[in-house]
Amino acid sequence: MVILIKTSIGDKMKKVLFAFIITILLFSVKGIAKEPFNDFLYEYVNDNLTVWYIGFDENVIIPNEINGNPIIYIGASAFQGKTYIKSIYIPESVKSIGDGAFEYCVNLSSIVLPNDLLSIEENAFKNCKSLKSIKIPESVINIGRSTFIGCTSLSDVTINNNFVGSEMFKGCTSLKTITFSENVTNIYEGAFGGCVNLEKINFIENISNIDYGAFYGCKNLDNIIINNPKAVFKEDVYVVSSFSVFYPSFYECENLSKIYTFNNTQAQRYAINNNINFIPIARVQLDEQIIKFDMPPIIENDRVLVPMRAIYEALGAQVVWNENINTAIAKIKNTIITMQIDNPVITVDNKKITLDVPPKIINDRTLVPIRAIGEAIGANVRWDEATQTVIINTK
Repeated sequence: MVILIKTSIGDKMKKVLFAFIITILLFSVKGIAKEPFNDFLYEYVNDNLTVWYIGFDENVIIPNEINGNPIIYIGASAFQGKTYIKSIYIPESVKSIGDGAFEYCVNLSSIVLPNDLLSIEENAFKNCKSLKSIKIPESVINIGRSTFIGCTSLSDVTINNNFVGSEMFKGCTSLKTITFSENVTNIYEGAFGGCVNLEKINFIENISNIDYGAFYGCKNLDNIIINNPKAVFKEDVYVVSSFSVFYPSFYECENLSKIYTFNNTQAQRYAINNNINFIPIARVQLDEQIIKFDMPPIIENDRVLVPMRAIYEALGAQVVWNENINTAIAKIKNTIITMQIDNPVITVDNKKITLDVPPKIINDRTLVPIRAIGEAIGANVRWDEATQTVIINTK
């Protein structure tokens, strides 16, 4: 069926007429029994209220319910190709987003996913080229392939569920920041392939599997932190057939120059075998509690350096920072400790002590020697080689 509209009526009337024609066409297709509701069509799919959009608003609000029933499912291709849409409100009742639901909504720049969302299906946000950030809720248990592929303006993503789907963010060329929650355990095949602006990644402790080609072609990736000593990633090419080839996890990451991880791990061996600078890391346990750091403690010349702010907060210190001379003065109970960046001499209650390794700035974090701080406040400090952990007891 071909429909030509050639008329002198205004743009608004054209839109109304076009929406009417689309509605008639949908009703005319065998097997489709959709009902109209304002700018939407709806039907029940497996008893779940499902919607499709037929309106022309730039800023769309999906209703919470229709005829007293909550909307559960955004249908396949529900908003597909609607290039005029800039923002969409999705109600909390929605549990599933269908195949290609927002595909090619190239001007869509703002969307918030419901907190109880369960499923994002294949190509749901494919080529939403104006979308800048997204947070995946913890509740999501199903993610189809290529859900955000080609979202070239996407620069910031937060993953709160327990995995990153296959090719989920492939070709997101502006992506610079990935935040993994403690729930994440798996990063699947091609998840971040071609994200050429990624520079550094902190793989949290629970991430145990980094699949084939997960970061294939991330050409500006400079350093990675692997906090799980048992984490596994792919090092070899896997050829299924001439049409099916799987590449190593960090294939063509040609600028990868530093890997932070534990001694005696796959990541350490990979760094050494590929002439990548290996920086050993450690854990810190304070009074039987493991301290969480946004950057892991590192080992340098057999000394463990830890992020200053985090360790001082854990010890309940009061800290004054003098930016002009890069000096921190910390008061912990009745002890005053003064440290200066790149100066191996520290002061503890007016007594000068020379360290093997001075405080320093790495990855925009000020790192300080943990043993010196622990001993300065009279704590018992020891090293557990088996778990590569500094154990501090202050009680």
